[in-house]
Amino acid sequence: MGFDSLPTETGVLVVGGGPVGLVAAILLTGLGIDTVVVERREGPQEAPAAHVVNARTFEILRAAGVDMDAIEAACRPPSDGWVRWSTALDGVDIGVVPFEGQDRIDSLYDVTPTPLRNLSQHRLEPILRTHVDGLVGGVEWVSSVEDGDGVTSTLRDVASGETTTVRSRWLIGADGGRSSVRRAVGIEMDVECDLTDVDA
Repeated sequence: MGFDSLPTETGVLVVGGGPVGLVAAILLTGLGIDTVVVERREGPQEAPAAHVVNARTFEILRAAGVDMDAIEAACRPPSDGWVRWSTALDGVDIGVVPFEGQDRIDSLYDVTPTPLRNLSQHRLEPILRTHVDGLVGGVEWVSSVEDGDGVTSTLRDVASGETTTVRSRWLIGADGGRSSVRRAVGIEMDVECDLTDVDA
């Protein structure tokens, strides 16, 4: 689907075609809800980015019908890193498990068939994209106006600058940490970081 074939109306408009937006679209489509995803980039993430995918995410993908053989093939080999739960950065360890080598702990398979893995965003996105029919690349969200019945969003073709509007019942801002959608509706980042006990 390209810019010229964007529908004028859909159930949900997802802004952002990274893993969060793509998985949202897969789940919504699975529930029978018409969904369109718009993404500024023409293609998937090209360089390694977020790379740790936990067991619960894999379980959701499996339940949604994502090709788990492709997922397994895209995962990188486990490393010898460790996850530590400690009382402080220089405190006492409360618990320790292998980071990406969790498959070496047999008891993990008692609770999940897919422990945490190293699966970079640039390897995951192409797999997720194959499960999303309503994905339009090269399109950026400009603005939205909400009323009692839904949302009217203005979208722009990145290449031509041409704009169009799409009417949706719901709008999902899955456009990353610096989300334009989030800022436009006045949702502030809620971040707590106390570095007073950390040595420089």
